[in-house]
Amino acid sequence: MAKKKNPNQRWHAGIPDIVRRLVAESEGGLTDTELAKKLGVTRQTINVWKKKYPEFAEVLAKSKGLIDFRVEESLYKRAIGYEYKETEITYENGVETRRVVRIKYAHPDANACRLWLQNRLPDKWRDKQVIEHTGAITTWLDLYAVADRAQPNTE
Repeated sequence: MAKKKNPNQRWHAGIPDIVRRLVAESEGGLTDTELAKKLGVTRQTINVWKKKYPEFAEVLAKSKGLIDFRVEESLYKRAIGYEYKETEITYENGVETRRVVRIKYAHPDANACRLWLQNRLPDKWRDKQVIEHTGAITTWLDLYAVADRAQPNTE
């Protein structure tokens, strides 16, 4: 029996504009799964559209670039430290009685610094160091000492 097609899974020329609007509204881009859910299609349909419609693929690539930029920006802030506001609200009998706004400071995170440096300056900060040895390597093996140790002591 043939599978019924979902009428919402049909491509139309307005899809790229809808995707642009959804990405702009999301304030940070959308994953393929999130986009599929918002468009009422499956993730597989998104993959088919990416292959079949270059304009759609281009819009999605720009969306992913926005996500990458926001993550990079967050990692940078985490690496150097940042200030943020924290609001404490006290309620008594369901009524707000006090509101205190504090400026707090998130200290730099050493792991974020390390990750940033490893990716931005890999020759200097990678985990694996490449060390070249120049000159000759000489080894000396005392075969008599090895032979003496190998023979069982019969005494």
